[in-house]
Amino acid sequence: MPRADLHELVRRQGGKMAMCCYWMNEAGDRVPDVPDDIRAMMEAMGGTIEIDEYR
Repeated sequence: MPRADLHELVRRQGGKMAMCCYWMNEAGDRVPDVPDDIRAMMEAMGGTIEIDEYR
């Protein structure tokens, strides 16, 4: 469960956060996927999800 005040705490202190996930798809036969619960957590913290796929 994310900390409800994390986004505000970091913002107040002038900080920035980044979370990087690497998607390896050597065969090129899958679609990058981020589970709904992770998407909801990022949205609750004011974050965005960007997918950068490597083949």
